[in-house]
Amino acid sequence: MARASSAEKTAVEEAGALLRYASENIENLDPSLYSAIVEARIASESESWSSEVAARFWQAFNMLCALAKPATIDSVLATRPDLDCGPLKRLMSRRKKESLAERSSDGYVALLTILITIIVLLQLYLWICTTVATHTAKLSATVREQIGPITSSYGMLIRSSRFPDFMASFDALKQSELLNNNIDRLNQDLDRLLDATRRLEKFTFQKSLIPPNEIATPSDKDALQKHYDHVVSREVLIVPHALAVQQDADLVVGVVGTYLLPVLFGTMGATAYVVRAISEEIRNTTFSTTSPVRHFIRVALGGLMGAVIGLFSSSTNQLTLPPLALAFLAGYGVEGVFGLFDGLIARLTPMSSTKGSG
Repeated sequence: MARASSAEKTAVEEAGALLRYASENIENLDPSLYSAIVEARIASESESWSSEVAARFWQAFNMLCALAKPATIDSVLATRPDLDCGPLKRLMSRRKKESLAERSSDGYVALLTILITIIVLLQLYLWICTTVATHTAKLSATVREQIGPITSSYGMLIRSSRFPDFMASFDALKQSELLNNNIDRLNQDLDRLLDATRRLEKFTFQKSLIPPNEIATPSDKDALQKHYDHVVSREVLIVPHALAVQQDADLVVGVVGTYLLPVLFGTMGATAYVVRAISEEIRNTTFSTTSPVRHFIRVALGGLMGAVIGLFSSSTNQLTLPPLALAFLAGYGVEGVFGLFDGLIARLTPMSSTKGSG
């Protein structure tokens, strides 16, 4: 009599888990398989291993593996709860042990939840920034439309001041009052523009360059010249600053919407596929110890596909559905995208070889 080798002892131990799986899922299992595996376990424990026992065991083990397909020893062991749960999971589920399949599925479900939350928050952030930037652009255009006629009216009134008779007339007073009203309206639009610009600065994390004490409205509004000089100085200060803030905001929105969001959508698509694949693998008992590595690589490739789509799309300050949807689909179907790339390279390679030989 002899001792079983380490490989034979490992196989005998694993055969018990495979035999249990086969007993639960295969009808009319051959009783000789039970006998051969039980005989091998007794021989291994009692150190009465022999070549005849080994032959019967490996024959039964081979038949058992063939009957259990697509499940394998590796996939059956991956569903055994032999891993320690983390403190949070022990507190929430009151379990001390979990299987590799459970740990992997819980991790990717958590990752998918986090990605969805981040994407929703980023889309909300971009929508707010885009809305405020659009409102700021409209106010800037309104101010620029008003400053021209006000400057022209003020110039005409100044030139008419050389004629005392006209300045004392009813028309001059009416023009002066109308100009004052227009200046008041422009001041109000400048206040709204400044308020919108400061909101946009906060949302895009920019530092305001206009101190409040430098744009305060003078108290003597009745003096037309001071009133006009004040509104012109405010327009010169606020409008260019608002345009600069809009450009910086467009840059922030463009970077997040064109490059960051496609990466997140690609990663989310790949993660959604992995969650679905893990569910199918657990149901079919095909989840193995190598599955987490393959799933991690797929998620990484999904993020890569999103980055590639972001690089090939043009920068814009408005979210468009097709690039983001394409990034999600590319992350979900990584094999199809890489198959497309491989086919394109395969078609280009003979063309380059033909040109080189010619």
